[in-house]
Amino acid sequence: MSTFQLDTSTSRAHPTPAPMRRLTVPAIRAAKGKTPIVMLTAYTIRMAQILDPHCDMLLVGDSLGQVIYGLDSSVPVSLDMMIAHGAAVVRGSYHS
Repeated sequence: MSTFQLDTSTSRAHPTPAPMRRLTVPAIRAAKGKTPIVMLTAYTIRMAQILDPHCDMLLVGDSLGQVIYGLDSSVPVSLDMMIAHGAAVVRGSYHS
C-alpha cells in the first residue's frame, strides 16, 4: 500500500515511489507457472499513480478509445494515441 505526501506548493497528494524495480522480460518468464503476476489497466498518468503500488504490470490497451474517448470501437485508435497514453502511464509509474 502506498503512502501519500502533501505537496503544499500545489496542494496535491503525490504517491511515494515504491521501493521495487520494474519487472524485466526474463523475470516475467522466470515467474511463469510459479508466481502470480498482477496486471491492471491504466490509460492516464493519474490512473498509473493510483494503480502502480498495487500491481506488477500496467497495461495500456486500445480499449482507451471507448473508455477515454467515447468511441464506438477501438478501430479508430491511432498509434499516436497509444504512444501518448503509454508515455503518460510510464511517467506515472515507478515499478509497473
